[in-house]
Amino acid sequence: MTIGIGVLCSTAGKSPDAMVLVSDSMGSTETDSTAALSKMFTRGPIHAVAAGSLPVASEMFYTIADHIDKLPENDRSHGAIWKSINVAVNGVRSEKFFWEVLRNEHIIQNELMGTLFVNEQSKIQEAWKNYYIGADLLLGTFDSSGMALLYYIGWFANVPGLVHFVQFPGHHSIGTGSPNATAWLNFRNHAVNVGVKRAIYHAYEASRMAASAPTVNNQIEMTIATKEDSTYLAKQRYYPGRYSISFAELDELYRKYGPQSTEAIEFSAASD
Repeated sequence: MTIGIGVLCSTAGKSPDAMVLVSDSMGSTETDSTAALSKMFTRGPIHAVAAGSLPVASEMFYTIADHIDKLPENDRSHGAIWKSINVAVNGVRSEKFFWEVLRNEHIIQNELMGTLFVNEQSKIQEAWKNYYIGADLLLGTFDSSGMALLYYIGWFANVPGLVHFVQFPGHHSIGTGSPNATAWLNFRNHAVNVGVKRAIYHAYEASRMAASAPTVNNQIEMTIATKEDSTYLAKQRYYPGRYSISFAELDELYRKYGPQSTEAIEFSAASD
């Protein structure tokens, strides 16, 4: 029950060297809900928004960050970063599957040994193929040259693997509001060479479109980042950076450029 949006953009109208991430703050359990749930993560030049279980998302994000941090600064290519993310994500998934599924459902544990139930191998294989870790991530970071890179961590229908490079067309969305957000970003023809201010507005607009879904709210948080700098914006917190903007400014732009209201239209009965 969320929306997570990532858009790439450019400070000079060329290769993407900046990004904007947006998330709503809707959160709920079986018995309660909150409108103040942060779903955004940042550590240095690594940023992410999450959908699903926030504890699992946090575990994945910081494990990924640990692996990327080990890369030499001059060797942070897409290939090296993609491999690091894969090692981290598949490591977390394997560990969680071992303890949550294998140990709980297929192995008898005692002080001396663990004994696999007879004829369980096919069941284990099927369980592993279908095992969902519990969260999706939209993660952005930067290579050694400062190019912005965007990855989706989760399942694509009929596409193998859990780590997907989603660099083009320059945006990606996750969560229940993602169809609305993606449709709007496609309508705006958002691309990787769009300027930063325009990208901020496109992401904000897309979040407003996503908020029409009943499981998404319009209380958002936003990160605007380059390799060297980031700005964080939320209702109660604001950490300004190079590209700083307010929700008041974005609301004003939305009134000017966003979908126009039809409330002023009056309908009269058709005349013969």
